[in-house]
Amino acid sequence: MAVIKRAEFWEALKRIVNHLEPLAIAANIIQAAHCCLDQVLVTFGYLFLQYLRMNVTDCCGCDAIIASIESRWQKADQELFVAAVLLNPVYQNLPFSWISAFNLAGIQNLLMQIWDCFFPAERLNLEFLNHLDDYFHNQGFFAHLPSRVTLELGNAMTNVGDQSIACDSMLTELYSNEQLIQFKYIEDFYFLVYKVPSLSALPFRYSAFQQIQLPASDYSVSLLNSSSHLKRRFEARGKRANAELEGQTMLGSSPAIPLPASGTNLSANLEDGYINGDHQSNTTFCSMMEKNMQAIAQDETDNLPVVSTDLTFTSSFSLVSGIPIHELFDFSNDQWINIYICRSRDAVHEEMQLYEMLEKENIGDEGGLVDLDETNEDLLQN
Repeated sequence: MAVIKRAEFWEALKRIVNHLEPLAIAANIIQAAHCCLDQVLVTFGYLFLQYLRMNVTDCCGCDAIIASIESRWQKADQELFVAAVLLNPVYQNLPFSWISAFNLAGIQNLLMQIWDCFFPAERLNLEFLNHLDDYFHNQGFFAHLPSRVTLELGNAMTNVGDQSIACDSMLTELYSNEQLIQFKYIEDFYFLVYKVPSLSALPFRYSAFQQIQLPASDYSVSLLNSSSHLKRRFEARGKRANAELEGQTMLGSSPAIPLPASGTNLSANLEDGYINGDHQSNTTFCSMMEKNMQAIAQDETDNLPVVSTDLTFTSSFSLVSGIPIHELFDFSNDQWINIYICRSRDAVHEEMQLYEMLEKENIGDEGGLVDLDETNEDLLQN
């Protein structure tokens, strides 16, 4: 009690909270089901700014986090992350500094080079440049875009609806109108940046995206599917567990099913059918997490440049590649920071909805507790 009553204790605790709060907000954003590449880059900028402005005695800790952010960013394929932010109508080029790479000519060059990397057989024409000019100047087909963005952000600020879902539906409506054939290239860019679940099979490797493993999925659909899946799985597994328990009680002398040891490889148990033999081990949550951990371990020792050393690539991406975080973002503009914090609140709300769903679905139709499926067991236990 004497320690708690000291003012130094509470001051130190406040410094710890201030130190960890930005990381907690960033974790909620990155782990959200609707997180996309643009949010990853803006998260880097948000963390950099928070620890740059932080007035604490632990300067070494802040400097270490800032250096880690810069190091991770230098290993990433920066062009795709930058393009994702530029193609999000909520941000466009708002977060970035006023440098030559982000004037209209630089942006056009960046997007054209990315297009050539993924679709070398199909060249962009002047129509694409005209559409891009309309997009950044809010004219033509994009003339009413600012009012729509303002509406969605206003709803998010006043807790009306879910801003992340609204933005996703706005993007889909904006870029996926099949009747507007003349906007094909912008639509293809949208699909490339927001809807491609994995880029590992493409010739141009985006290691940061592979490391973070962020699915770009529709939140409302995934939540509905998760709820239905939990309901079916809980009921089936609950009945099976009760039947096994009754069988063991009747036999009396039959040994109970042994629990796995603390050092047991859970993915191996899944593969052998220990928990559920109906699923392949490579699709289980634990197996995916093991692959992520291996990728992170390899990335810690991999200091080679991600972008190919071929001159056709290095010359193409020279405008954006290699720009450090402290030069990339315009930290004097708080508007994009406020947008980011608003979206972080939605991520926290989503996390609480998951817990509420698990709590409700954990009660069977007859009021008895039922078992979790293997994915949620891994999430809650690990």
